[in-house]
Amino acid sequence: MGTNAGGNKFSHVQPGQKRVMPAAVWNAFLDASDYVRQMQASGGAIAGGSPANYSVKPIRNDSGSTAGWLEVLGIGDPLYGPSDNLDEFRSRPAFKGVTPTISSHTGKFAICLEPIADDGIGMALVSGVVPVKVYVGTGEEWYGFADVKDGYGSYLTLLPCGSAQVLWKESGTGAKWAIVRLGNPIPHVEYWATLDGELASGSTATASIRWGETLTDSYNNVTVNAPPVLSSGSIASGKWIKATYFLSSRKWYATAAPC
Repeated sequence: MGTNAGGNKFSHVQPGQKRVMPAAVWNAFLDASDYVRQMQASGGAIAGGSPANYSVKPIRNDSGSTAGWLEVLGIGDPLYGPSDNLDEFRSRPAFKGVTPTISSHTGKFAICLEPIADDGIGMALVSGVVPVKVYVGTGEEWYGFADVKDGYGSYLTLLPCGSAQVLWKESGTGAKWAIVRLGNPIPHVEYWATLDGELASGSTATASIRWGETLTDSYNNVTVNAPPVLSSGSIASGKWIKATYFLSSRKWYATAAPC
């Protein structure tokens, strides 16, 4: 008996009554189950079709090992494209996830909202606020962004600019817990600085980042590369420069200096 006399596919079953589940009911059950999982993953923020629907996505773990809760997967190709299943592609996009690399996944990563076994599918955050570990190098504690660390899925790395803005983090160096906001791509950042040594063509030098309205505070040192346009000669120690960090190369450059 597939339906009751009134034709209601969703009517309750009485004790002892045999019941064949129609396809529409089974599909509705799967959709409801998927909805509840997303609600759990996003803290209930997706009710009513809010933007959180677009922030939490299914991802298949193709990294070769289990991806832990709040660990990082690089976003690869869609799990199914428009030629595979157009309706699924348009309504419920999903991705393949791999071990992140700088060359392929800078700004293209997700934070797992549950442990995902190798070749398994789970929910991951692609945009929004989430806790995650970040690696803090010595002298880099003042950086305010994070992005993927090459070949690592257990944490991001702290950077002067990146795709995740650090809202808070533990003090100290090494792998530290942080709260970040995904979806804020900053491709480069620049500061006024003074050279602590001569910067010759094709070389590097230490520069002191200057802070404050009068640029008199200086307590962060970075290693800057000579600009490619400096084909010969050098910039003298003590000179003011614009120190620019480029996310694409993960390097500081002297991008402006007095003649």
